[in-house]
Amino acid sequence: MFEHGGQAVRYVLLLLGGARQLHRLRGFRAMTIFPDVPFRDYLALPGAHFTSLAHMAKSPLHYRRACDRERDDTPALRLGRLTHALILTPELPPDVALFDGKVRRGQYWNAFRDEHEAAGRLVVRDGELDAAKRMRDAVYSNRVARDLLGDGRGEVTVTWEEPIEPPARWDGTMVHGVRCRARLDWLGSRGVVELKTTRHTTLHSWAREVAARSYHVQHAHYRAGVVANGVEPGENWWVVIESSEPHDVVTYRLRQSDLEAGERVRQGWLQRVVECEASGRWPGVGGDEAIEFQLPEYAMTEGLEDVDMSGVTEAME
Repeated sequence: MFEHGGQAVRYVLLLLGGARQLHRLRGFRAMTIFPDVPFRDYLALPGAHFTSLAHMAKSPLHYRRACDRERDDTPALRLGRLTHALILTPELPPDVALFDGKVRRGQYWNAFRDEHEAAGRLVVRDGELDAAKRMRDAVYSNRVARDLLGDGRGEVTVTWEEPIEPPARWDGTMVHGVRCRARLDWLGSRGVVELKTTRHTTLHSWAREVAARSYHVQHAHYRAGVVANGVEPGENWWVVIESSEPHDVVTYRLRQSDLEAGERVRQGWLQRVVECEASGRWPGVGGDEAIEFQLPEYAMTEGLEDVDMSGVTEAME
């Protein structure tokens, strides 16, 4: 399933390296699945990836902005990376630097963070390390989650060429596809597994979270990359970990209809990316048109007097 080895990884980085314009494809084909690609090297790879692509849900302008700047790091993101590392690559424990200051700002924090991040360390607090270990133990204590992660590889990098129909013309050349990349939390015999830490673990609340954050589109993107590389994709799963104690763990399996809905959205986003690259225009939410404003329904009745309907109700009875 995997090609492996440092030389192979360096070859892919060289093969896919290049200018900032990442989505131009002119007869180029590059499809790879590699484990053990350092996260920083993965970020250097060109290609449309979900974290940036999801900004298309708001507008092409926001997507372009996400491509042109690094994502702001936050304590929540660092805790997420630490938890992922402890669960998905236990054979490669993360190099952690524990920050003992009171606040994560100011001269002392900046110097501490810069020193340790330059050395490749993940800067967290002692309490965050303890929380990540508790979440790891909760996952391994859950039978379904443990079985899903029983075989396969964690933090798997996938690159592929995504065909686009109809093609777009760019600089006098027909563009037939988009370079894509993904970093799968887990790829194993049961399929693609994504870990998510959240406050929303019940079915109803998690479904709303998925819809709001387009997580079903993320799974569709990952599935497309696996299929493009000729690998049987299996099923698609979420292992959802409650971010606060008692760190409940719930496993959700996506239905085919969920993946199809995500794929429709993903194809629309990719087509729009190609169109914007071809035109050189990245419109915002309103584009060049005015939008007719509409209050939400609850606000439309605010301030109106209550109507006594008791007589009407009695007459109907």
